Amino acid sequence: MTPDEELTLAVKLHECWLANEVRQVTLATKEQLEELKPAANELCHSLAERWVSLHPEHRVVRGFLAVNENRYQKHSVVDTGSGLLDVTPRIGREPLLDFIALDAVSNRIFEGCNAVIQFPPCGAKIQTDPLPNPASGVL
Repeated sequence: MTPDEELTLAVKLHECWLANEVRQVTLATKEQLEELKPAANELCHSLAERWVSLHPEHRVVRGFLAVNENRYQKHSVVDTGSGLLDVTPRIGREPLLDFIALDAVSNRIFEGCNAVIQFPPCGAKIQTDPLPNPASGVL
């Protein structure tokens, strides 16, 4: 992933957060996880793919968990048709997580991006319009 692509992705995620374009993800129950039998250290992308192989009416959704407005973690969940389900076992059992689904992001960019996207990315220069200066007489 190029620095420009990372910046574009970080800006897109931040804009989605600000526009409240997040979806709630429900964590899988203990019973659902027992059905899946996740292996130790198995990644979310593999778990979501295996879940869909057991439940072909569901589909994998790639995107990012919104940790906060400036930090996003690459993640895969499952669309059950009635909502999003996170089939990754977690130590902390938050009842709902915020998720930004990015169908527009190509597989190449998703596969190539860092596990965590920060806004603004480290070292990135975000160009913004300067604030008007009332003393200059130009507003």
